Formats: sequence, structure tokens, C-alpha cells
Amino acid sequence: MNLNKSAISLALTSILGAGTLQAAIIDIDYSGLFTMLDPIGEPLQNVSYPYYGDSSWGYGLRTQISGSLKFNTSTGYGTATV
Repeated sequence: MNLNKSAISLALTSILGAGTLQAAIIDIDYSGLFTMLDPIGEPLQNVSYPYYGDSSWGYGLRTQISGSLKFNTSTGYGTATV
């Protein structure tokens, strides 16, 4: 049996549909806390005010972080800030 590739492609396209590509712009804003580690895995203390003297910051072991991300799924490019 000898089948033509273009005939198979046409049949599959009609059955499965051609589909459409939809781009999306993804926008994310984030905020939270982080702990920086030294090369051997020990936490580094943030000694600036108010972090080092406050238990809610783990006495300087946690630091605030925030930023944003914008990504275009069509082009594969985006921007980020910290």
C-alpha cells in the first residue's frame, strides 16, 4: 500500500484541527523573605536596622525581598526586577 504524505497530513489536519497559536503576557509581582547562605550552607546575618534586633526577622537571618516579572510567551523574552 503506497500512501501520499501530503494526503495523510491533510487528513490529520482536518481531523485534529490546525490549531492557533496564542501568545500571553505574564505579569507577576512578588514579595517575601529570604535567608542568604554562605558557601558551606550557614545562614548569614543581616546586621542592618531593624533586622538584627527583631525576632520577626529571625534576628537578621531573614531579609525582605520584592520584585516583578513580565514575560511574553510568544517571543520568549521578558524583564525582571528584584
